[in-house]
Amino acid sequence: MSFTKLHGTILDSSVWAEGHATRILWITMLAMADENGIVEASVSGLSRRAVVSIEECNQGLAVLSGPDPDSRDGTSGERIEKVPGGWLILNHVEYRDKRTQSQIDTAARVRRHRLKKSGKQEVTCNNVTNVTPGNDLPPSEAEAEADKDPPNPPLTGGACAPSVDPKSPDQKPSDPKPPKKPKRDRSAEHPLFSKFWEKYPLHENRIKALAAFTKIDPSPELLETILAAISAQRVGGCLQNRKTPDGRSTIPHPSTWLNGRRWEDEVTPARPQRTEAPVNAETRRQLERMKAEAADPATIGSILDQMKKRPPAEVNGHASPALHLFPDPHQEAPQT
Repeated sequence: MSFTKLHGTILDSSVWAEGHATRILWITMLAMADENGIVEASVSGLSRRAVVSIEECNQGLAVLSGPDPDSRDGTSGERIEKVPGGWLILNHVEYRDKRTQSQIDTAARVRRHRLKKSGKQEVTCNNVTNVTPGNDLPPSEAEAEADKDPPNPPLTGGACAPSVDPKSPDQKPSDPKPPKKPKRDRSAEHPLFSKFWEKYPLHENRIKALAAFTKIDPSPELLETILAAISAQRVGGCLQNRKTPDGRSTIPHPSTWLNGRRWEDEVTPARPQRTEAPVNAETRRQLERMKAEAADPATIGSILDQMKKRPPAEVNGHASPALHLFPDPHQEAPQT
């Protein structure tokens, strides 16, 4: 499918003074022409599409193929030429490429809009603009979007100068890009890994731990935070040395701890351990007597009765119920 620009100057041309059949035939041929100005048709097919008789079609073709004494382009004025399979419109390419100043300005706005969407710059050298293709918006949509953008100011600074966004007055066209951070050699061990490995309480699967540490690539400041978290969690966190019922350690592997960013965990204060009551010499002596007389049922019954009747004694601030399990041979028994 093709289309032909229909310029308003056609109303001032000599062909517009011809009969209505010739005018309709000429408009029909302009509509049928491809991008090169070729009209592929026969006389009968052309007459059907123009809705004129074959006689009128032949008369119109003769007028369009003949000279025009009122021609304004310096030629003899022929408009069409017979070619194999149809006709060639002689001035089709000239009118196809003719653009008004409004069309030129619209094309410039569309070009700037596409460059803005693609994040690229427009560079003009010797009045020749090199445009890198941007978004593939249809021209009608791009033109509508471009109408919203203000036009760029004229370029200054020599033969070649990149366009400057008017919304960014501080933009410098030749700002150098910041240097890229050099990539670390993955085959070499991270220089800070040894400090982490020495501090971590579980030394298992060093290769995975090194890979996890290298992926994080901590700075010296972050490493200090990690080491401080390890020290705190060994006292009141997940790095305490505990065992499962089957004897395995509950400390996570180093790679698991690193991948989970466990240094950010909140540390729970350690619970104070319960202290056992101190055993003095008198308590130990009575326990030994209990063991020696354990075989005597009467003695055991007497001990149980005494435990029910007498309150526990205090030894250094701790309850010691064994102090009065047996009567002291040097003291009198209490009256009951």
